[in-house]
Amino acid sequence: LGEDAYDVDGYSALLNECATSGDWQHATSMLEEMRSHGLPPDTACYTAALRACRQGAAGSKAAELIQDMWKKDLEPGPSCYGIAIAACREAGEEDLAKELLSELRMIGPAPHAERFHLAPKIGWSKELGVMGCGAHNSVSW
Repeated sequence: LGEDAYDVDGYSALLNECATSGDWQHATSMLEEMRSHGLPPDTACYTAALRACRQGAAGSKAAELIQDMWKKDLEPGPSCYGIAIAACREAGEEDLAKELLSELRMIGPAPHAERFHLAPKIGWSKELGVMGCGAHNSVSW
């Protein structure tokens, strides 16, 4: 990007172009570039990179991005998983697609924020979902 680094919105626009063209290599390198400039990619940036992976049939990379989102506390939702699963299927990586689908089913949906209006902040993690803490068995306030 040269001397003039973009802000998050600028990167997001470029990532969306990559998503349209399927240039997943450039999209994933932009996520790294953002971090190197002190701009942590947000969920929208990851979603655009995932869409680029789907367009470019880069299933393994899409699965890596999902795991990276969890590590960065970005909580990928069903739509992110759906894009990653589609990328795996486009790449012919059906086993990886099944793993991601299974993971999504184990995690379950995050609880609705309004159910926890008395708590200052609720963070939803992959581990909580795997343990069975889902919206269907959370405490109702």
